[in-house]
Amino acid sequence: MQRDTLTQLLAAAVMVLCLSVSGVFAVKLTASSGRNRLVYTDKAVEADPPQVATGIAMGAFRGLFVNMLWIRANALKEDGRYYEAMDLAKAITKLQPRFPQVWIFHAWNMAYNISVTTMTPQERWQWVMAGINLLRDQGIPANPNDMLLHKELAWIFLHKIGGYMDDANVYYKRRLAAEWTEVLGPPPMPDPLDRDRKHATQKYVEWLRPIADAPENPQDVIKREPLTGELVKTLRERTNNQMQPGEELVRAYAHADAISKSGARSWYEKQMNPVDKAFLELVADPQWKKAWDALIPYLRRRVLVDHYHMEPDLMVRFTEKFGPLDWRHYGAHAVYWG
Repeated sequence: MQRDTLTQLLAAAVMVLCLSVSGVFAVKLTASSGRNRLVYTDKAVEADPPQVATGIAMGAFRGLFVNMLWIRANALKEDGRYYEAMDLAKAITKLQPRFPQVWIFHAWNMAYNISVTTMTPQERWQWVMAGINLLRDQGIPANPNDMLLHKELAWIFLHKIGGYMDDANVYYKRRLAAEWTEVLGPPPMPDPLDRDRKHATQKYVEWLRPIADAPENPQDVIKREPLTGELVKTLRERTNNQMQPGEELVRAYAHADAISKSGARSWYEKQMNPVDKAFLELVADPQWKKAWDALIPYLRRRVLVDHYHMEPDLMVRFTEKFGPLDWRHYGAHAVYWG
């Protein structure tokens, strides 16, 4: 009898010790998962696929449910039912955002499978960019240290845009070049000295340097060039608040700057509405040049960081190491993400 009592007391003591240790570790694990975003979706919103709400409701059986969705999504893809497969993939990314394979599945579907089912190069480009944006804007931020996601994004740039298998590849290259001319401004002009790699690389570094060296907040921009605040105020007044500092202003500035230096400026002005004309006059007015030279690099930096999730300093470093890198070219983006 004494022996049984001793055994029970010992078992109770071990149980209490285990419960105490598990409680301590549970708190630490919960805190760590929160810090590192190792959490799953715990609520569904209106636009989510119905599978998201079902997966959340299944609690501990969520992993099994996601496996079933994954098998179903693969079967739909094999049957050519790409849009249905996308809906399931979207549900899986919501339920398990830390699962890299589903981001790759989703992006590949859009960039490769769905894009080639459309009729025009414009539609194809939209689907290719949808795949790129999914990885760049959602997949990689949710899994910043996953090499496979970076590799797949680099591959889309290198193979889908840079390759020749897709008959719309020339259109892709032109659209990418036009987009990044707007974002970064016109690239350095070619010259005979470009045969020297060091010289050519330095030119492209200097192209990026004003953006990389730009302040990170608007207050520092005004401190660097006080006229910038007056420019922003004048810009809002003359354009009826239609032109606000941001990504659209960066793109509009690239077009207006090119037109202001064009011999066909008068022809372009005839096609413009009053707001665009007022904006063009501000861009072309020499009294605002210093202010534009301070404001636009700052805005370009913000566009790179906030919209493209790219670091200007890293772009400069890669240009110096692997250059000359022309960032209008698909290869430069493949290098960056790879």
